[in-house]
Amino acid sequence: AEVFPGVFHNCLVAVKRVAKHVCEKELEIANFLCSEKLQTEHLLQPLTVLEDTYFAYFVSHLCEYNLMELIENKDFPERQNLTEQ
Repeated sequence: AEVFPGVFHNCLVAVKRVAKHVCEKELEIANFLCSEKLQTEHLLQPLTVLEDTYFAYFVSHLCEYNLMELIENKDFPERQNLTEQ
């Protein structure tokens, strides 16, 4: 998989490109997360999922940090908010 920066509806986004033959389950999960059935603030929900012949593209909000940075750096205010909840 590769991740690229992009713009979607005038917002900065991350676009994860995955070969379709290796991401069938991920496509199923992402389509569920995009649905109206699941609304939660604790998951990074894809904004949309697009497909072409060879790839699936998972479009999500561009995050300021990756998960490892957030876990490893105890000084991030965002980390404090997560541990207090």
